[in-house]
Parts: sequence; C-alpha cells; structure tokens
Amino acid sequence: EQLINWNPDVIFIEESSLASVINDTTKYPEYKELKAVKNDQVYGLMSYCLYSYNKDILLADAYYVGKVLYPEQFSDVDPEKKADEIFVKFVGKPVYNQMKAVQGGFKKIEI
Repeated sequence: EQLINWNPDVIFIEESSLASVINDTTKYPEYKELKAVKNDQVYGLMSYCLYSYNKDILLADAYYVGKVLYPEQFSDVDPEKKADEIFVKFVGKPVYNQMKAVQGGFKKIEI
C-alpha cells in the first residue's frame, strides 16, 4: 500500500523475494502502474540475508545500486568485477558467477 503511495522511479528487489513480488503484482494489478515498473526500472539484487547477514553480498549490492542510481559517479565500476573483488576479500575467491547462478545476479527484472 505504501509503495503505491510512494510511486518510486526505481525499485530494487532481493531476488529471493521475486516469486512473492510477482505473485503480489498478479493479485494487485495496481503495482504494474508504478513508475518504476512502467519505465522498466526494476532491478534485482542478491539476497544478503540467507542463513545469516552476508556483508560481502550487502557491499556488492551497494555498488550495484550506486551504478544504477548514479551511473556517472560509478562510471569506472563494473558491479560484477567489484563483487568478485569483495568476495575475494571475504571468502578467498571470486564467486560472483556462482552466486549469479543461484540467485540471479545483477540485472533488470521484468514484472
């Protein structure tokens, strides 16, 4: 209800919640009238809260959000490469492609 009142220009969705979001947009067609949905500005994020808080994923998501919202300021950032840099620091190896295979990775979402 509040989301409809806000009518945001951009929406970010944790991809682990995507099935619920799609279900809600089917039940409540007014969600399809949101500016972000109508203008194809809905983006998927990796879920940082799986079993515990995964700070590496949270940081990687933040870079992706920055790239989407502030492309000029983040023009030198490739979110997938940055995610791998972060994963190397936290888990010792680049695992973005594995995470992408499981969670969907950074991408636009069609609702």
